[in-house]
Amino acid sequence: KFTPDRRDDVARVTLFNAKELTWPLTEALTGQQPVSQLSLARVGGQPYYRLVSKAAGGQTTVQYRNTQTGQLLPDGEFRYAAELGQEFMAKLNATVPGTAGAAAGSESASAAADCCEAPSPVAETKTAIGTPAAGPAPVQANLLSPELVTKFAGEYGFVNKRLPV
Repeated sequence: KFTPDRRDDVARVTLFNAKELTWPLTEALTGQQPVSQLSLARVGGQPYYRLVSKAAGGQTTVQYRNTQTGQLLPDGEFRYAAELGQEFMAKLNATVPGTAGAAAGSESASAAADCCEAPSPVAETKTAIGTPAAGPAPVQANLLSPELVTKFAGEYGFVNKRLPV
């Protein structure tokens, strides 16, 4: 496999303290539309309930409510996506040979793949393994046009369609 699977390198592990969950969840569940999914998310360092509801017409809405005050986070889904994107990009850049993050000596960058030794960035062309042809992404990328994806196209592997990721 030429491009190693680096999903574990970017996985976000978020911990929540019970003291952060002071706003009664029952208030969120008694809205106009029934809540079909509930999860916890941390956006901008603040804890939120992520509430997914479906209207009678089938329209899905997602709300982020602060777990301490119940205050609604405007554009919560896109804010969370942008934050995750920036975090993933920074973590992936830290594991790409020849980038500043890799030079800093992250554990992932120093560990070669099980089957082979990581190629030298000098010896490779611009399409070096694991590096896009244009090079690593900038430290802070602009999210040009975020869009909600509810179905996967052909670029998403078969195994990921069957396993929770």
